[in-house]
Amino acid sequence: METLFLNILKHKKVDKVWLLKQFEGQFKTERERNLLVEAIKSCNKRQSTLYIYYDENQKPIALINLEFDKVYELPIVSVGYLFVSKDYRKQKIQNLYLSQILVFYTIKVIIPQIQDLIQFSHLGLYPDQQNEKLINHYLNIIPTSYKIKDKKDIWIFIKVK
Repeated sequence: METLFLNILKHKKVDKVWLLKQFEGQFKTERERNLLVEAIKSCNKRQSTLYIYYDENQKPIALINLEFDKVYELPIVSVGYLFVSKDYRKQKIQNLYLSQILVFYTIKVIIPQIQDLIQFSHLGLYPDQQNEKLINHYLNIIPTSYKIKDKKDIWIFIKVK
């Protein structure tokens, strides 16, 4: 799995026009594009960090946006946005979906680097529009995940410590 991680680069600041052009035609909805714009703004304001997965031709095909948050009084690293180009959503690389690769990268590489600096015990993911199909997808592809429902909001958590 570690060889898959070689295709991921960290970005503390990113050119909005360049990144949107890279993903042109890869959004399923305008909402996906708008969420990417918000993730870029957050990254450029230094409120989050983008990790971008590149294909063998150095074209971005997926990304994860991470930030610190507090949910249910629990300090977490939150997935602010997880995006996979529509052409790659059903494809697997070495038997893993790109969303799995990005989450595993977060757990195995990023979290160990910051865990001693900041106290938190979970990675949290708030499924877009509380989509039940998306919730089930993440629960299925990440075996150690579980969901918490509070009123109408559902969060997916992965214990990391």
